[in-house]
Amino acid sequence: MPLLSQPRSQSPDPQIDWTEVSVDLARCCCQGVALGQAPAAGDIWRDTLSRGDRYVDRAHGVELATELGLLDFIGIDVLRFPGRFLLNGDAIELGPGANEQHVTRSLGDPWWRDESDQLVRLFFEGERFERQFELAANGLLLSIGLFRTPVMANSAQRRAYGVSKSWPPSR
Repeated sequence: MPLLSQPRSQSPDPQIDWTEVSVDLARCCCQGVALGQAPAAGDIWRDTLSRGDRYVDRAHGVELATELGLLDFIGIDVLRFPGRFLLNGDAIELGPGANEQHVTRSLGDPWWRDESDQLVRLFFEGERFERQFELAANGLLLSIGLFRTPVMANSAQRRAYGVSKSWPPSR
């Protein structure tokens, strides 16, 4: 199942300049709003997220979700996202045409790698967040998911993915 969900009631904001939107994969933030933070006054997502728990813009490949007003999930469809990817504030080359080597060159080796359902999933576990990268059977990057609550924190999910490593990951 793809990282991005089916849209629910939120509509795209036409005043966003999508070429200026950035997602920092190290800081786990979208346009400066990090996972676990509430969008502040002036943040481009604040109005939409204040009306519901989910912002979905399929045309630009972005999904944001909140829980109790805090950013909980950032999902990016790499093939549609026209913005920029950063790593600790520095631009990195990820986008259409990127593959597993591009991801590991930027982020290092994943904590876990899964191959199933015609997809490769790379799981990068941080101190507080999880980063997932989905690649097609042909090796090209499809989507990126940044999670405040790691999927792998759930023992049933680790079993489903056949994880043989202990949790939490050693730092």
